[in-house]
Amino acid sequence: MKMNEGVMSEINMLVNDYKDFCDAHGREPTLQKCFAFVKAKFGNAGSFKDRDLFQIVKNQFVEEIEPALGEAMEVVKSFGYRILREAEEDVDDDEPEEDEDANNEAFLADFEPEIANLITELAEYTGNEVTDAEVTEDTGINGDAVTVAFGREEYECYNDYDKAEEAAKEDVKSLIDDCGGVMKAGFQWDNLGGRSQYLDEDDAESVVREDLENMLSDMSNREKRENYGSTDDDEIIEDQLGQINSYIDYIVDNWGEEQLDNLVERGIISFDQDQLAEDCVNTDGVAHNLARYDGEEIELDGWWAYRVD
Repeated sequence: MKMNEGVMSEINMLVNDYKDFCDAHGREPTLQKCFAFVKAKFGNAGSFKDRDLFQIVKNQFVEEIEPALGEAMEVVKSFGYRILREAEEDVDDDEPEEDEDANNEAFLADFEPEIANLITELAEYTGNEVTDAEVTEDTGINGDAVTVAFGREEYECYNDYDKAEEAAKEDVKSLIDDCGGVMKAGFQWDNLGGRSQYLDEDDAESVVREDLENMLSDMSNREKRENYGSTDDDEIIEDQLGQINSYIDYIVDNWGEEQLDNLVERGIISFDQDQLAEDCVNTDGVAHNLARYDGEEIELDGWWAYRVD
């Protein structure tokens, strides 16, 4: 889809809406959740590949929410990586050259072999120095990850893919909480087979039935006869319910998504959050939720890494 000012303006507004939401609820804004928010609210999201839309949102996020980061990126860009590298390499010729392998070996000696292997592989994959790594264990949403940072670059790493999947599922649930409800989170229901499969239709039927009963109790027999051709409340209710294919869709179409979220939050309509989280991860992949920086999965020797910053 061709980018135009109208599209950019809409995305900019949505990024600012996300910023206002975080400010209002005291939440720390993150790029991944900003992307999910924009994707859910952006009417033309289906016209973009996730990778392309993510880059646009990332630029707006940096500009509107993390301007300090944007300024730093521009400074680096203006000088050029070559000049910075030359500055690093401009050392005193009289200084003896350091043995990089020996330095790496000494640095890695402080870590368990499995963590040392992760640092080595991740540094090689990302082009960073082994000795620049800062390691924090028991991180991630479930405490199952090892976070490795090289300066501003930060990677959440798992040595068990099942645990990475569980973390991604928990992130889906966190998104629902952050957005204030399952409907407000803006899931692509068509890609997931429809929203009704995650919400209890029997509970929804009870809600609709009660609403019809209350409505009929306020009507006169004459009004019932004119509108429904009968004055028998039970007969009218069963006839009306029989015309509804999905009670969940009926609630949304007639009362709005906010009311459905309200009914779910109050426990009046049951919601299978675990199944939704599992289906989202199966459909979009683990990296969609865990790699908040670029949506990419890095597969190493026995480890799976996701860039989060």
